[in-house]
Order: sequence, then C-alpha cells, then structure tokens
Amino acid sequence: MVAHIAQQLDGWWGGVLDPFDGYGVLLAIVVIGLLAGIASHAGREPWMAGSAFVVGVLAGIVAAAAGLQTSRFETVVIGAALVGAGLISVDPPRISNSLLYTSLVMGALAGMTIGSDPVHQIGARFVFGLLFTIGVVLACTAFAGHAIGRSVAARRAVAAVASLAAIGLLVG
Repeated sequence: MVAHIAQQLDGWWGGVLDPFDGYGVLLAIVVIGLLAGIASHAGREPWMAGSAFVVGVLAGIVAAAAGLQTSRFETVVIGAALVGAGLISVDPPRISNSLLYTSLVMGALAGMTIGSDPVHQIGARFVFGLLFTIGVVLACTAFAGHAIGRSVAARRAVAAVASLAAIGLLVG
C-alpha cells in the first residue's frame, strides 16, 4: 500500500516514501546501516559509511538526470554481488576498510535507480525527503548493527539471514 501511495506523491512526501516503493533501495540502506554499525567495533565511525552512501545517492541522481539509468533489479543484483565480494574477500576486522567504497557504489546505484524512475518528478523537496528517510533508516540500522557487532554469534546469524535474503531476492 505504501508503494501505491509513494507513486502518487511528489515533493517532500514522495521523497520520504520512495525507499518503501520497492525492495532494492531500502535493502541497500538497511545493509549499509547494519554493516556500518558492525564495523564500528573495528574502530570505524558508523557515520562514514552512511555519509558515503548519501554522497553516492546524490551522485546517482545526477547521473540519472544526465541519462545514465538502471533498474531496481540491476541495483539489487549488482549491490548484492558487491557486498558479497567485499565480505568474502576481506578479513572481518578489515571489512570497515572496504565498506566506505561499497557504500559509495551502492549509493550511486540506488541514486540512479531513484533518478531513473519515471513516476516521480525529482526536485529539491523530493531529494530532501529522500535524504531524511535515508538518514533515519541508516541511523536506526547502524544502532542495531552496533548492538549486533558485540556478539560473534549474532554477527554470524545476521550474515546467514542476510545471505538467505539476498538469495531469495535474486531467485524471486
């Protein structure tokens, strides 16, 4: 229902509700927030990954306005592959080093997806509403990720659930 309402709105509320319009952008925000919170135990500030994601979203919206476009499905596939490659190839204490670049690229993909959506008129109020929602979701998930990062068992459980969710999104 939120997706239907989000498609009917422009301006501030269109931006606030846009991440709930599909699963790709919201999933990217949640994953980056959780990983940023978990990475805070490795000595990184959780706001760095969130800031990189926001910069990426803005760059992606500008790129979409310039003609570079992508779909929500492509965002999920490329983003999941990027996060998976980062998690597999980097030792857990060093994941925070690759998280900044992963956040930037995932943000750019999300921004291109949002900017490519023909339903919305992308204006300043829309972007501010979008950034508001991204900030709130990133803050909440980073807080949850920080709590999860304290326990090795919790980190493994989240990794297993995240892997199953990514596989489900790619198959379904």
